[in-house]
Amino acid sequence: MRLVVTGGGTGGHVYPALEVARAARARGWSVRYLGSERGQEGPACLRERLPFEAFPSEPLVSLRTPRGWRAAARLLRAVGMARRSLRCDPPDFVFATGGYSAAPVLRAAMALRLPFGLHEQNAVPGRTIAMAGPKAAFVGTVFRATEARLPGCRVVRTGMPVRGALREAAARGAASGPTASSWWEAPKAPPPSTRSPWRPARA
Repeated sequence: MRLVVTGGGTGGHVYPALEVARAARARGWSVRYLGSERGQEGPACLRERLPFEAFPSEPLVSLRTPRGWRAAARLLRAVGMARRSLRCDPPDFVFATGGYSAAPVLRAAMALRLPFGLHEQNAVPGRTIAMAGPKAAFVGTVFRATEARLPGCRVVRTGMPVRGALREAAARGAASGPTASSWWEAPKAPPPSTRSPWRPARA
């Protein structure tokens, strides 16, 4: 099984995508990450020793400024580069967590008619997920309320992909530390004072 993972710009998109990549590699799948030159995904993939290919994508906020036109030009260039990459080494599936890094890869996947799935980490879907969602095999979500904001999408409430190291740390803490209920026990009241809190008014 060959999997392409994409998503990023910020850690909120990158680390859930990396956790899915880790799980896929543990199953023996061939995994590579496609992202942005300026996002957090490049250094993260380097630490994970995960094959990474970068494109010159950046956030597209508005087309009313020179910066917006530059971002649009880079997005179009990134789409072309992503198409060439996916055509030369076509995956069996593309998994995206959103963000501006994922936009050109998803556009390329749709143009090449490659199957893809999405994951939205927030209650309100981002632009990339909302635009690609209707054509996705599924859209994984964390919050129940997200489904109403994704009309025409096959929504599956999957929860958040959490790093294995955090799960292990939580398990160790639960085994050795206080129970969950003990954190919510009401504090004991202090012993009653024999001294009156009131001072007599001076004449």
